[in-house]
Amino acid sequence: MRRVVYVGVILALVAAIVLVLPGPAKAARFIGDDVVVIGPEEVIEDDVYIAAQQVEVHGRIAGDLVVLARDVRISGQVDGDALLFAQVVDLRGTVNDDLRAAGAVVRVQGGQVGDDLMASGYSVEVHPASTVGGDVVAAGYQIYLAGPIRGNAFLAASGVQIDGPVGGDVRAEVGEGGGPPPVVMSAFLPGGDIVVVPNGLTLGPNARIQGNLTYRSLQEAHMDPQATVQGTVQRTLPAQRQQAQPRPETQFGTLPWALHQARRWVALVVIGALLFLGLRSRAHALARIVSARPLAALGWGLVTVVGVIGVVVIVLLSTPLVALVFSLATLSTLALWTVILGLAFDVFLVLAYLAYGSLLAPAVAGYGLLTGLDREGRLWPVLLPLALLAYVILSALPYVGWLVRLLVWLLAFGALVLAWRQRAHA
Repeated sequence: MRRVVYVGVILALVAAIVLVLPGPAKAARFIGDDVVVIGPEEVIEDDVYIAAQQVEVHGRIAGDLVVLARDVRISGQVDGDALLFAQVVDLRGTVNDDLRAAGAVVRVQGGQVGDDLMASGYSVEVHPASTVGGDVVAAGYQIYLAGPIRGNAFLAASGVQIDGPVGGDVRAEVGEGGGPPPVVMSAFLPGGDIVVVPNGLTLGPNARIQGNLTYRSLQEAHMDPQATVQGTVQRTLPAQRQQAQPRPETQFGTLPWALHQARRWVALVVIGALLFLGLRSRAHALARIVSARPLAALGWGLVTVVGVIGVVVIVLLSTPLVALVFSLATLSTLALWTVILGLAFDVFLVLAYLAYGSLLAPAVAGYGLLTGLDREGRLWPVLLPLALLAYVILSALPYVGWLVRLLVWLLAFGALVLAWRQRAHA
C-alpha cells in the first residue's frame, strides 16, 4: 500500500510540474508511436507532447517538449523547456530554457542548456564541451560534471566528480569515499558507456569553483592539486545513525509493556462501547455475521483489501491524466482541483479503512465470536470487555500477534460487506 501511494504521489507531482509550465501561447501537438523522429529540416511551432519507445529530435521545436519514452536523443533545438522521462536521456543539441529530466542515465554530451538543469537518475553526466547556463540540481547514484556550469550546483549522490568550471557555489551530499567499488551498469543500459565516478567527492584537475564548496561526507574530498576553489571549503559530518533501542513498552513481559497493553484495552473498550451504544442494532448485526459466517467474512475481508488497493491505484493513475487534459485545454483551475480532490479522496479512503480496521474491528470481531453466549444481546457490556482483553493479549504476543490482528481485521471488514449485501438483497 505504501509503495502504491508513493507511485501515485510521484504521478501527481509530474502533473503538477506540467501545470506550472508556461501557459500555451501556442497550440499543442501530441505524437504517439513506437519510434518518433523529428528530422533535421523539420520545424514545429507548437508545444510537443510525445509518448513512444524511442524519440529522436534532430530539428527544431519552437515551444516546450514533454516526452515519456524509453530512449530520448536530442541533437536539434528546443526553444522552450524540455521535460523528459526515459531510460536514457541524451542531449547533444540545445535546450534554450530549463531541462528537467529523470531516467537511468541523463547525459548532456556536447549539448547546451540555456538555463537550469534539474535531473535525477542512476548517472547524471555533463560532459566536456557541454554548457549549463543556470544552476544544476541533481540527485542519483553518481554525478559527473565536466562542462561549464554558470550557476550553482546542488548535488546528492554516492559519488560526485567535478572536473570543470562552476560559476557559483557547490553544495553536495555524498557517500563515503574509499568504500565498495562503484556499481557499473554500462552492460545493462543502452546508449554507450557510462562514466564511472568513485564514491565520495572528487575534484579533478580542471575543477574551478568560483564560489564556496560545502559538502557533507564522512571523509575528506579528494582534490587534485590543480583544482581550485575561490571561496571557502567546508565539510560537515552526516548525523550518525544510532541503533534504535526498544521502547520499554515493546519489551515483552515487563511492567511498562503491561501498562501499555492496559491502555490499549481501555481505549478499545471505550470505542467499542460507543459503537454498541450508538449503532446498537447494526453492531449486533455485524457481530452475528462474524459468528454465523466466519469463513465467508474472512473471504470478503480479503476482497476489501484488494478492492481498496485497486481503487487507490485507479484514482492515483487517472487523476494526473485528467489534470493534464484540463491543463492542455487551458483549464488550469480545474486541473489543479482535480489533483487536489483526487489525492484527498485517496487519503480519506485509506484513513477511513485504517481507522475502522484499527479501532472498530476488534470490537466487532471480538464480540462476534462470543455471540453464541449472548443470543439476546443483553450481556455485551460484560462480554465485550472480555473479548477485547483476549484480543489485546493475543495480538501482543511475539510472532503470532500480527496474525491475530490480520484475522480480526478481515473478519470485521468481511462482516461489513456481508451486511451490505444482505441489505441490498432485502
